[in-house]
Amino acid sequence: MLAPALAAIHHDPGHHWTVAELARTGSVSRSALGERFRLVLGRSPMRYVAQWRVHRARDLLATTDLGVAAVGRRVGYEAEEAFSRAFKRSTGTSPRDWRAEHRVDVTAVRSAPR
Repeated sequence: MLAPALAAIHHDPGHHWTVAELARTGSVSRSALGERFRLVLGRSPMRYVAQWRVHRARDLLATTDLGVAAVGRRVGYEAEEAFSRAFKRSTGTSPRDWRAEHRVDVTAVRSAPR
């Protein structure tokens, strides 16, 4: 029941998920899905979606040159302001400030000896 919903969220965090749609992926009711999310993950399905989006956004901010608005769109926010508010609510800092502190030099990582 959880695996199909989690796979869908992870595959396409930018999709405008609803609990009903996620429940359909696991062939369960909305209430059963919500109950299972809370039991196993300690949060509601939509809270998980929001947290996964921020997780993916942190990765994109650290490893790409995409602008903040583009990162926001990739993870499901139509407006940069909405993305920035959600990101700051989750991390305590703005996407730009977070990027400045966590930027990864991808070229250095790729060319490092193995």
